[in-house]
Amino acid sequence: MKSIRRKLTIWLSGGLLLLWVAAGAGIYLAVRSGLLKTIDAQIAVDKDVTRFLTKTETSRESNPFPDRPGAPRRPSGRMAQYGEVGSGYYYQTWDDRGSPTEQSDSIGNIILPFPGPSSQKPEFSTISIEDGTRLRAMNFRTAPSGKGRGKGTKGGKGRNTSNSIITIAHDLSEMEQTLSILIGGLIIVGLVAAGGTVILVGTSLNQGLKPLRDLGDQTATIDAGNLSARFDATKAPIELKPVYSRLNELMDRIQTSFDRERRFSADLAHEIRTPVAELRMLSEVALKWPDQAGPDTFTETLDIALQLETMIESLLALARWESGEMEPKFELIDLESLAKTCWAPYVDSAELKHHEVRFEFTQPTLLDSDPSLLRHVLTNLFSNAVEYTADRGAITVAGLENGIRISNSSHGLTDENVSHLFDRYWRRDEARSDSGHVGLGLSLARSCAEVLGLDLAADIDEEWLSFTIRKKTSTT
Repeated sequence: MKSIRRKLTIWLSGGLLLLWVAAGAGIYLAVRSGLLKTIDAQIAVDKDVTRFLTKTETSRESNPFPDRPGAPRRPSGRMAQYGEVGSGYYYQTWDDRGSPTEQSDSIGNIILPFPGPSSQKPEFSTISIEDGTRLRAMNFRTAPSGKGRGKGTKGGKGRNTSNSIITIAHDLSEMEQTLSILIGGLIIVGLVAAGGTVILVGTSLNQGLKPLRDLGDQTATIDAGNLSARFDATKAPIELKPVYSRLNELMDRIQTSFDRERRFSADLAHEIRTPVAELRMLSEVALKWPDQAGPDTFTETLDIALQLETMIESLLALARWESGEMEPKFELIDLESLAKTCWAPYVDSAELKHHEVRFEFTQPTLLDSDPSLLRHVLTNLFSNAVEYTADRGAITVAGLENGIRISNSSHGLTDENVSHLFDRYWRRDEARSDSGHVGLGLSLARSCAEVLGLDLAADIDEEWLSFTIRKKTSTT
């Protein structure tokens, strides 16, 4: 299972530990660099002194290697630190051929490693001697020692170009001991810091995630019985306020949906109860007095069955459109032709009620839509108009730009009534008439319109009720 707490703990702890390691490494390198610069500065001070000390006369008695041909000479009267064995301060010189010529008394019987060709510019490096001791050394070449005669070309005259390669070295043991103590201190501080980091991160996450736990506790108290409850964001941090707002909006939608479904269940039970009771009564009469059952009985039974079938088919269609199980197939439709086709089944009913019907299309009106779905919308609107238009009333079908308007004369409707026209099972007569309409036609028509991307709206103007179908305009 993925855990935000665990992931944050790993990332924060790991990141802070890496920062501690980087900081420790930076401190170590900075101290080491500072110590090396200090030693290099000390060596640079000794350089100018040793440059002149290497020019003194030596005797056989002062030569510590009388039995070694070419053994280096040892100068006398050197600086105190270069004359004490084991002092950690050393220097040694070589000729151009790499043979040792002179060294400090402090070096004992050890000969420093030859640095190779050097320039007059000092070069620093770290070297190791025979016993493993590490030294910080500076190598440089002295200028020619002077003029003299010797064998040369053309007359045998020339310059004495001999010079020396000098190495000055200081023992690094003290620096390495200091660095060892520093590393130990950094490790101890790092371990303490690591433990403190883990504790600090854990405590911070506990406090930081507390609002999420509070949100979870509030969510756990909500069920179907108290959908009116809302999430209290008064104590929520700023980062969670949008979440609280979206959750409250979701609760509004859920409550609206539940209320609608409760009304739907109650209305459905109310609608079905009457036709089912009639069917039961007719069946009982037919069974009790079979000789009296005539064509009227079977006609009434058929009408009730058709009413129930219409209700069931409407409910199934409404569920399919709202769940998105059926996808529309769009094509260019002539609205005048489609409207007249959908009106044809209602011509006789309109004539019986002496309705005045007018089709007002001044120019061809085309709409990109699904013919079957749009036919369902128009059929429901025409059925509603014929049913609820009074005798000798008027019905008008007019073409609009990207749409159509169906109007019928109506008496007694108010703006409040219009706002409920698309509610399932709503009728202005609360007692519910026994007409063939089951109160789902307009609700189904709006659902189909929404699937098609159409806007189906109703409005009342004086004594005219109008339903307008238009293509929805996109807003940016």
